[in-house]
Amino acid sequence: MKKLMICLAAALLCACAPREKVVEPNGKKEYFANVDIAIDENDPYVYAGTVDYIFAGKVTKVKSNHIKMTSKQSDYYSYYEIQVIENIKGSLVEQIEAKKLGGFDDNGTEMLIESDYRKDTEMPVEGKTYMFMAYAQKDGTLTLSEFLDDRPYDENLKKEYEEYVENEVPSDRERYNSVYEAEKTLLKIGHTLSEADNPEPTEPERQSADLNAEELEETEWCACREELIPSEVLAVIKEDHPECDLSKWQMMIHFFDDEKSTGMLQMRYDIGEIATDRTIVCSIENNRIRNIFYANMSGEANEEELKEKVRNFENSTVQEEYELGEGDKFLEETVQYSYRYDTGKLIYTYNLFFEEPGGVINNSIGSEYIIE
Repeated sequence: MKKLMICLAAALLCACAPREKVVEPNGKKEYFANVDIAIDENDPYVYAGTVDYIFAGKVTKVKSNHIKMTSKQSDYYSYYEIQVIENIKGSLVEQIEAKKLGGFDDNGTEMLIESDYRKDTEMPVEGKTYMFMAYAQKDGTLTLSEFLDDRPYDENLKKEYEEYVENEVPSDRERYNSVYEAEKTLLKIGHTLSEADNPEPTEPERQSADLNAEELEETEWCACREELIPSEVLAVIKEDHPECDLSKWQMMIHFFDDEKSTGMLQMRYDIGEIATDRTIVCSIENNRIRNIFYANMSGEANEEELKEKVRNFENSTVQEEYELGEGDKFLEETVQYSYRYDTGKLIYTYNLFFEEPGGVINNSIGSEYIIE
């Protein structure tokens, strides 16, 4: 068995066109090479962060699946034409070509790769639909990943890969753009929303209260934990809105004075990375919660559809860069996705923060877009 070292970012093939020979399978399988790759091939979150593209695709043609056991790694690849059905990570055009390590020998035996920890299961079959992962090579071609790259498609598997991407482990490998990269829409600096697209928020429902807030400690935004919220407050919220499951919410406690006597307890319902305007705000005055404000506690949203819209938006757009002036110091840039239950609008917001000469913090540079 051959031992192959796989460089994730390298273009392993010659510039010449592949031999277009298709071999009929004989039903037998054999593992012809043991591969070493630079990542943990059993961790799908690491894999998702390493590859450039993850997509659902249908194999429309096996261009060549005949491989030869020579000294050239370029002889170990099969070539496919694939119809991209849905992009999960990255943005590819509808019709692409890609290569995959492995294939069939002269007799039709399926020749697969393995590592010390994982085995490939099969080569892609013409007419079938899979979840694919792929690297862009330096020459712009696409190479399917060594493992987890051609699992038969279904909706549950798609959701699995979406979760991998949502929680991927970032990789610092060198990146290239594929020749099959879809053209992206430029998000212009200074683009803002009209009042019609983003009207003033609706007035929240106000509930008077007189509840103890002396034990509260300031927090950043974090997952809502009932032990951080006074039991009296929890009891009122559960009485007013018994359907409200705060375990799915975020919270923050902020005081306006050093004595921690005045401030607010904020709770917000989020859909993954999408912040919403479904909120509960408790105003604190003299260590007492005097009012509880409920905003947009009713109304439905297709949460999976909203998450998919965000993924598609990320894959099909690129933010225009702002050129800092002489002496300006970059501080940070932020991107927020938000959903308004009161208008049904999904909104992208970009902000750039930098320090001007003299120490003034400028936060006026940004973009806003409605995500359709």
